[in-house]
Amino acid sequence: MTSSGVTRSLLALLLLACGAGLGTDAKLKRSEPSLGDRENKVYELQHLQEAAKDGVIQFDDQLFSNYAGGRNRPYSLVFFLTAAHLLNKPNLHLRDLRAEFGFMADSYRKHHAGDADADPKLFFAEMEFMANQQVFQRLGINSLPHVFRLPPSTNVGKDGTIKLKDDDAMKHGDYSKYPWTADDFASFVLEKTGIPVGPIERPSLFKSPLFPFLALGFLGSAAYIGYNLYYAAFMKNLIIWVLGCLFVYWFSVSGGMHNIIRGVPMAYPDPESGKLVMFMNQGQSQLGAEGFIMGSLYTTCGLAAAAITYLCPKLKDPGQQRIACYVLLVTTLWCVTKIVSVYTWKTGYHLRWYLMR
Repeated sequence: MTSSGVTRSLLALLLLACGAGLGTDAKLKRSEPSLGDRENKVYELQHLQEAAKDGVIQFDDQLFSNYAGGRNRPYSLVFFLTAAHLLNKPNLHLRDLRAEFGFMADSYRKHHAGDADADPKLFFAEMEFMANQQVFQRLGINSLPHVFRLPPSTNVGKDGTIKLKDDDAMKHGDYSKYPWTADDFASFVLEKTGIPVGPIERPSLFKSPLFPFLALGFLGSAAYIGYNLYYAAFMKNLIIWVLGCLFVYWFSVSGGMHNIIRGVPMAYPDPESGKLVMFMNQGQSQLGAEGFIMGSLYTTCGLAAAAITYLCPKLKDPGQQRIACYVLLVTTLWCVTKIVSVYTWKTGYHLRWYLMR
């Protein structure tokens, strides 16, 4: 081979090597997003976070592909998954959970408002089932609620299954009570990302700048209404006060406050027969309707006994006194019989014990 041929061969090999190198660089550039693209995504997410009402970005399939796709993202994403058709399921508490998640995200946004250039970045997002069915299928979500963290290093392709670690999702057993609170969400974020959310801030009327004026208006209105009620003619009517006292007594012995505080249901349908159940065959439990029925019996019995003592002697006709006493005695006995029969049914004690002693 002549010297000119050797020279041409070396030049050809050099050109092939340069082409291969350029092809490899092009593949690397295509596989990894540029620094400018990553910065643009962070800026866009910050803008979406600021525009969101409570700092939670509403994701759809397109936004998920844009900001959660790929790998080596310069930020973490914490997702809250929900479904509009399940919001009214009382056992799921999706509305309460979403509100608490929003309190946590809004608190993070407020406490980290001046940390726009800090690393690592953290954003909160929500996905609804009907708007993100494809993402739900790729994640394999079959139960709600579901809250998980998408780490920056997790590879998310354009299609196919998205594999997440079990530790990146919130679990019921990791927290003392359910539904989760904003503090529980903050603990989860701190544990998984190392970023503190900060003190949880909840909306409160006391924090409003209008609160002093509202308080003064309320106190002035209450004083005006109280003054006029005190001097109103109907407030001196004895019947109104008697009826008010009877209502307070009836509501108290019926367990009204207990029902309100404990959230006791008035009644429930029998799962076998479908009939409405108002009395529970348990000595330590009762429904709201049972309490009010028993309270009505107590009140009626007490009124009948009081009428025998105070009203019957004021009747001038002996015949009327006798009839009134008989009627009131029968009423009292009937009330006592019903009260004791319910007590016997619930506890096993019998009426004859009371009569013998």
